[in-house]
Amino acid sequence: MDHDQLFTVDFPDRRVLEFNYPVIQLNLLNWREYLKKDNVAASALMAKMGVKPKERREAMEYVTSWERKGIEKGIEKGIEKGRIEGEIKGKLDLTVKLLAQRIGDVSAAMRKRLCKLTAAQLDDLAVSLSNIRTRTDLSKWLKEHTATGRPAK
Repeated sequence: MDHDQLFTVDFPDRRVLEFNYPVIQLNLLNWREYLKKDNVAASALMAKMGVKPKERREAMEYVTSWERKGIEKGIEKGIEKGRIEGEIKGKLDLTVKLLAQRIGDVSAAMRKRLCKLTAAQLDDLAVSLSNIRTRTDLSKWLKEHTATGRPAK
């Protein structure tokens, strides 16, 4: 049975809020109606209505607007990180192929060193390929350009 309730906020000279709302006696409602609702409140109400846990619909996850913004920002950062990693991988693969043409097979140890290069360092190496004719030249270039993360002057 519904009963109207009144909530008010008064100041000495005026009423600033008046809210009328019905009171619902949950245990008198048919809880099976809530099973059809895709609603967080409905799931919470079933618990208050005495519905056994195994008969309740699994509660939806509620995401606040702040959480949603955080998720979106995380996705954007993830996409950007993936784009950068893909760019570096593409540059690395091309550089290794070009090096293999110039000096022969690139060893696993050398490839491991090349994998640590940034996109800018890979660009510098690609520009320097005309000066690299041997594995020793490559080792020297890597030593000079990776000690501080910048080319030696």
